[in-house]
Amino acid sequence: MRRSPAFSLMIDIVDSASVSQLTLAVETKSPTPTAPIEDTIAAFVVATNTGMFSKTPSAQTTPIIVEASESSAERCEYVWRSTGVQMGAYRVLIGMLDAANQLGAELESVRLVSSADRGARLTTRDLIDPPLTIKAARPPFDTRVRGNLKDFREPLIRLEFSRAITDDELRTLSPLFSAWDSVAIRGGFLDTESTEDRDLDIDAALASPQTYLAAPNTVEHLFDDFIGGEAAFRAVLNMATKIHTAFCPLTSLEIE
Repeated sequence: MRRSPAFSLMIDIVDSASVSQLTLAVETKSPTPTAPIEDTIAAFVVATNTGMFSKTPSAQTTPIIVEASESSAERCEYVWRSTGVQMGAYRVLIGMLDAANQLGAELESVRLVSSADRGARLTTRDLIDPPLTIKAARPPFDTRVRGNLKDFREPLIRLEFSRAITDDELRTLSPLFSAWDSVAIRGGFLDTESTEDRDLDIDAALASPQTYLAAPNTVEHLFDDFIGGEAAFRAVLNMATKIHTAFCPLTSLEIE
């Protein structure tokens, strides 16, 4: 992000090619309900496990497995097993926690460390100083973008499948898009300084986007008042690659 968060931040993680263990600890300034923090972290884990931030979205692995968690009035701590997650994902997480802090979570500190000893080491400045980057894998289907990704505020995402999609399958796909929506609404894809509306109702905002069948083999997702940039759509491309591999082959992805 272009500015440092308004809480103490300590990052010491390794970009490992293998499985690594990460510990995330979040502390608040005073005894306050930790539900907003826990909801933010849960939203990040769910989104990561859709393949959005995977180095190889087609891999048959679970990017983050929660091995342990503990929370009290002033602290939340998690132990994760991470496999093939891009380092940019953790920048997204910090952005989401920064937005939660602006919305009243009153964070005192965030610490993210990993146990891996092989790979490129990233510290706090390494993670938050550069522009937010999510790399997209080369998709095995056609992609079309109508317009400039930086300018989209009401994006329409269209997935065309190789066969008709049933109503039950649509209900399976909808939570994947909801995970992407949740990251966007919670500020994960922002790459510039911003001020969150302290009256923002996240649940109400998440009720706004729509996922529906536009044709027997075509699913569309519409998001009003989108907040984010190019990284958000690279994340969608990765998620679509995961859908293509694990759910049903796609013939095209279109964003307009």
